[in-house]
Amino acid sequence: MAREMVEQLEFGRETISYIVETTINNLPDESIATVISFTTPRDACHIATLSTTFNNVVGNSDIVWDRFLPPNYREIVLRASNVDHVHLLDTLSKKDLYMYLADNSLLLDQGLMLGITWGERPSYWHLLVRHVIPRLRFEIKGGITTSMLSPNTRYAAYLVFDVTNRSIWDIYDFPIEVTIETSGGEVVTGMACLDPCRREGGEGPEGNNVKLSKKRIDGWVEVEIGEFYTREEDEQVTFSLMEIENGFAKGSLVVQGIEIRPKIE
Repeated sequence: MAREMVEQLEFGRETISYIVETTINNLPDESIATVISFTTPRDACHIATLSTTFNNVVGNSDIVWDRFLPPNYREIVLRASNVDHVHLLDTLSKKDLYMYLADNSLLLDQGLMLGITWGERPSYWHLLVRHVIPRLRFEIKGGITTSMLSPNTRYAAYLVFDVTNRSIWDIYDFPIEVTIETSGGEVVTGMACLDPCRREGGEGPEGNNVKLSKKRIDGWVEVEIGEFYTREEDEQVTFSLMEIENGFAKGSLVVQGIEIRPKIE
């Protein structure tokens, strides 16, 4: 009796699954794509595993991925100085373009969007990279509008940097205040340490509350500034890193930029 009930239950599931998939297969791909486009990239990838129809739509429909891209993505790509514009905009599908932008950084406006202490004086910058001349106070600021990012997505911002003289890392072994603020009034503040040699639980009153920097596989060092969430409406997001304790002169810091990328849960 128990065996017959199990067989009937399994058959029932197969019947329900068949009916659902048949109904979906009768819908136009454009309709399915439009519905999926109101989710998120992560959700879309999960949905793609549910049926062959979903997989084909998510994998091939520009309707889905066009909504996941920033509204003015073409303008953003054209402002980048480190990519092949024609290849990205005219060759790749919307899905491939999204994946490329998620995995690669765009250098916007020739990398001239950051501000540093006394940064209005040309003598305090060196090209081809942003190189901070010795100063007593450490402060870096930057910003972006969320219309340049994908909507309804959690992002994290990172300072990407290095030093020209690795023997002086110890002068950056002090806590700095990191802040992310949106024009909508949200403010997230924390502490970070630039020295990649610092380990969690190190000495000092800051303890484990300090965000630690880490070496990247490309040779640069990064430290997280904080997180923010993009919505449908456009907002201005500003980032700042500011020294609050140490008064020693600092220099030899090479800043690649502030990198903003989707937060991986």
